[in-house]
Amino acid sequence: MSAQLKSAVHEVTRALALLGSDPRSPALPSALGSAEIAVDALPRDVTSAVLHRLVVSIEECHHGGIAHSPELAVRARSVCRALRLDPRWTTSAARHLSATTAPALSSAVA
Repeated sequence: MSAQLKSAVHEVTRALALLGSDPRSPALPSALGSAEIAVDALPRDVTSAVLHRLVVSIEECHHGGIAHSPELAVRARSVCRALRLDPRWTTSAARHLSATTAPALSSAVA
């Protein structure tokens, strides 16, 4: 699995978890910045595009002071689907990371 992809998913998941626990968290802007940098480092493809859209949705929710939105849920589901289809994400290491990532992404869908 691409170390860049693993890093990007980790950073986006961290920002999403912070949003879910406290939409107005002072740590969220820093987490969003790290997520943007990690996603921007990825090659341009479907996975990076949906990760970028999820970061934008997290930022919009943060600015609105809300933990969930219909758009955030759609973006999180899109990331889950893109990761399932991405050949970089099909290794056993990726499946292990998915076990930690899926709960955070799923909470956005709830």
